[in-house]
Amino acid sequence: MPSGPPISIVNNNQNTNNNTVVQQQITQVMQVQQVVASQTAVEQGPNTTVGVPSGPQPGLPPPPAPSDNFQVVDENADLAFKTPGAPYPGPQPGVVNEFIDLNPDNLNITALTAGAFIHSGSGNDSLSAFAGSNLLNAGGGSNVIIGGVGQDTILVDAALAPSKNSVADLIQNFHSGDSLVINGITPADFTLTTSNANSAFGPSLLITASQTSNPGVTTTVALAGRSAAEVTSGALQLSYSSDSSGNPFLLIHSV
Repeated sequence: MPSGPPISIVNNNQNTNNNTVVQQQITQVMQVQQVVASQTAVEQGPNTTVGVPSGPQPGLPPPPAPSDNFQVVDENADLAFKTPGAPYPGPQPGVVNEFIDLNPDNLNITALTAGAFIHSGSGNDSLSAFAGSNLLNAGGGSNVIIGGVGQDTILVDAALAPSKNSVADLIQNFHSGDSLVINGITPADFTLTTSNANSAFGPSLLITASQTSNPGVTTTVALAGRSAAEVTSGALQLSYSSDSSGNPFLLIHSV
């Protein structure tokens, strides 16, 4: 792959806000996971057991609701909430729950539990995984995607003229075992370039796919902490393929 001069990614105020919110959400996720209430009885002698009584107790708050799997912030609506989402019905092993919101608002969505499928719309969004196997698709716009500690598959739909504007995603924590799929990319219809760049997360690998017939329509992905040298060495493997329906895609896999 050709390597050009260093390119600086200039983030707008929205992306800067997204980065800050995502970092705050990660801290909150870690705190939530560390506070696990134990209801196991404690033995105090052969005939005495002290534990957590069952049923409502006078003067105590009601028991917590079923586990919420996602935290959502809608910046346009000035709204924040948690939700269980829905069971994931797809074929990806290890994915348990999903949250899909395709409205054009700027959304910050954080998985609070392992094994999540998150899909947002055309806004400038932030998606954050927790652990386990995850599927993350931030839709159009300029997005920040933060992988979890497990194996993640990040999905990007290529910008196609005239129906779509350019797409730009900044990805952090793209580590060994992770995969990035850019749908709609073929070597005949797109020119692919790789270069080193500076992003909001520091030195990054910039991968740009420009539509041959419409050079101004581009799909750009920045992988924080990775470099163009890893494409040459094979640490990052790039290959073209198509799914069972014949839809083409570019696969980027971290070995």
